[in-house]
Amino acid sequence: MTLPELAIRRPVTTLMIILSVVVLGAVAITRLPLAFMPDVVEPELFVQLPYENASPEQVEQMVVRPVEDALGGLKGLQSMWSRCGSDGGRIRIGFDWDVDMHLARVEVWERLDRIRDDLPEDMGDIQVSPNWDSRDADSPILEGRLSSPRDLSESYDLLERKIIRPLERVPGVAQVRLDGVNPREVRINLRNEDLVRHGIDVRDVSRVLRAGNFDMSLGRIVSGDHRYTLRTVGTLDSVERIRSLPLREDGLRLADVADVVYREPPLEYGRHLDGDFAVGVTVSQESKANTVEVCRELDAAVAAMNSDPELEGVNFLVWFSQGQEIEKTLRDLAFTGVFGTILASIVLFVFLRRLSTTVVA
Repeated sequence: MTLPELAIRRPVTTLMIILSVVVLGAVAITRLPLAFMPDVVEPELFVQLPYENASPEQVEQMVVRPVEDALGGLKGLQSMWSRCGSDGGRIRIGFDWDVDMHLARVEVWERLDRIRDDLPEDMGDIQVSPNWDSRDADSPILEGRLSSPRDLSESYDLLERKIIRPLERVPGVAQVRLDGVNPREVRINLRNEDLVRHGIDVRDVSRVLRAGNFDMSLGRIVSGDHRYTLRTVGTLDSVERIRSLPLREDGLRLADVADVVYREPPLEYGRHLDGDFAVGVTVSQESKANTVEVCRELDAAVAAMNSDPELEGVNFLVWFSQGQEIEKTLRDLAFTGVFGTILASIVLFVFLRRLSTTVVA
């Protein structure tokens, strides 16, 4: 008995099977999360080696080459690419596709720990991440621009309060980042003539700053029924404390050789909209969140921001949204399916010449 004969002889069974498939499909459509692109993790790790106040040649010789030698025997290593600059070095490590990246990352850290004593003492904290910037591990689901007639480059506090925090409260949002505006920070501008006059080196100043800014646990003390936790508090938490930081035993202080200011750092890069300066907004989502639902919530939040009186004159333009792209793709897919069904029915009717046979087919 062929399948068509079975379907004709048992119409109720055939109908129930068809209804079951339709119900399962409807449930899958409503519950499956929608994503713009498949989740593909490149078998790569990036090592950032911050080392300032040195030439690229010194960075290569003192930092990058020892690290490359230590990482050269990694299991499944396919390629290694490095770059040196005045602010440190960067190394990109490529692995075979069958390598467990979690274990590979652990092995990279173990090898770096072995040679840490061979690297310069004043070197910054090493970072290992699946991306040049660990903040960019997930592709953004929404990108936009903030434009205004006023200068937004010094408005980080306002934008953090009115843009970043409301967007981060949207369910499913992992991170919100602004490009083109930076939070205020303490900047120490050393005066070269005063350094020479007092006979002090830049690296000496750096070491004193590192030694004077720490917060460490010293353990616990038990006295009778009481238990006390001991900590050394040496954090430089104000501009005045930094200015008065002693550099030598003779009373030389940081303010004698440097200008200490608390302000926005100069922008190294920016964003533009219609040729004018703008602030870039990038939103990333949590790994298991539904992209379409998150983008709908973000659209509602953006609409509320555009009517906020504190943001008067600030225009929030969303120029890319994964949710909108996904919905557009689904609409195009539905239109293509309906159009294909109609076209196929017309072709069948032309050849079969009977409406009932065409409907069954």
